[in-house]
Parts: sequence; C-alpha cells; structure tokens
Amino acid sequence: MKHRDFVIESDFTYKGIRCLVLAHVMGHRCGYCEVKKGHLLYGKGYAQSVNYHNTATTPGEMLNVHGGITFSSEGKYPVKSDGWWFGFDCAHYGDAKDVTIMDEKHRKMFETFTNWGRGRRIRKKTYVERECRKLAKQLVAITQEE
Repeated sequence: MKHRDFVIESDFTYKGIRCLVLAHVMGHRCGYCEVKKGHLLYGKGYAQSVNYHNTATTPGEMLNVHGGITFSSEGKYPVKSDGWWFGFDCAHYGDAKDVTIMDEKHRKMFETFTNWGRGRRIRKKTYVERECRKLAKQLVAITQEE
C-alpha cells in the first residue's frame, strides 16, 4: 500500500499480533504492532499511566524496542483497523537515512548535508521486522500475565 508519506514494506502477523514496517519518504523506517480490545494496553497512550502488577508504569516504560515506543493511537494510522497501534521509528541518533526510500524532495535536501549519516547505520526492512517481532512478543506476554 502506498500513502503520500510512506510505503508499507511489510505487513505480517506474529504470535497473533499484526505488525507493519513502513518506509517513510524522509528516509527512515518505522515499525508498528497492533493490539485488540481486551488487551491491557488497548487505548493507552505510550506515556499514559497503567496499573501493571500493582505498579504504576507506562507502555513506553514497559516495552523495549529500538529507540523506544514513540507512537500509540487508535486504528486510523498507520492503517485503518479496529485495533490500537504501538510504534517506534528508526530516526534516532545512530540511525542513518536510506536514500533508496526517500522521495525526490527529501533526497535533494539530504544531498546538501554531505556528512550526515557518517558513522550511522541504515535500519533495513529485516531489522525493523525483527524489532516488530520483539515488540509483539512483549505485547503477548503482557496479555498472558494479566
């Protein structure tokens, strides 16, 4: 599926959790995992307090993934669904831009920063898929521990 800001590179299910990898026109990838109604974290913002094992915490503190959880929302983005999405991006310190997924506008802007990306790593689709599976495992474990 193509959107004006991204292309879905991968859409798969792992341990019952739907996972997406998006290639963003700005040159980085994002990963998302969907939980359904009934899951402890359904409807929770990534910085919103949750009572988990009699401890106040947040989904952002509970879930360990590349760069941390940076997104949570109902099923309007990244795709329409009846679930709740948690996501992360690969646009952090240490991450490099992937010019092969940039649109023309961003590629031209990027070319002016010749030193940007030196010593950094492009996070390929396979890496983001692996991080999505890691996140899905954690989401399943939370459901099983309730």
